Amino acid sequence: MSYGDSDYKLGDDYIEAAKRNGIDSTPDVNDFHTVNKAGRWPKWINPKTLKRSDAAHGFVHPVREDQDNLHLLTETRVVRILFEENRAIGVETTTPMTVRARRYVIISAGALSTPQILQRSGIGDAVKLEALDIHVISNLPDVGQNYQDHLLMSKAAYRVDAPLDNTITTVFQSSDETLTALSDGPFGRNFLDTGIKLRPTDEEVLGMGLAFQKLWNEFFVGKPDKPVMYIGMFST
Repeated sequence: MSYGDSDYKLGDDYIEAAKRNGIDSTPDVNDFHTVNKAGRWPKWINPKTLKRSDAAHGFVHPVREDQDNLHLLTETRVVRILFEENRAIGVETTTPMTVRARRYVIISAGALSTPQILQRSGIGDAVKLEALDIHVISNLPDVGQNYQDHLLMSKAAYRVDAPLDNTITTVFQSSDETLTALSDGPFGRNFLDTGIKLRPTDEEVLGMGLAFQKLWNEFFVGKPDKPVMYIGMFST
């Protein structure tokens, strides 16, 4: 995680504008404790190369040559977990292939694919699984439930006086040769450099109506570090 090369004036202006409206700043908006404070938005950018990073490039590729107990299979998808009684012993893939586990089977396939793999393996709502002739290993009705999409709401656009390379315009208006030169910097970021995680006060919640209060009581009460929304500046 780093800010890449996004040390731009527009971000400072945003934080200063927030302060003028009673919102303080914080050095880390993603510390799992802070809400209602403005700050720089770190990204998955390698601080040394300034290139966009991810789990594979950060932890897998660097050790592939040296770590002999790591085997990476490409173009291979998991169909289901294999069980002996209630003990996971491996996985079945689409190739088709069976991979046996010596100790553990860890499923880490994201918010969509992980519950799908579990359900195909017999872990989920027993009524739904039996209707599909899937042998039930464990009746866990909550598997695959409560998914929340990444909702996005755009607000008004404002024209600001800023250098060209402070915004994504430097990418949109560049030649092929310039874009190649930008690959180690601006292409590593998404130009969403500053933001605030917002959470209403108890008084504000009372003024938002019964429908919102129902959701507030279900998802947010007792979780003071959980924001309701994120508001940020996209530098176009």
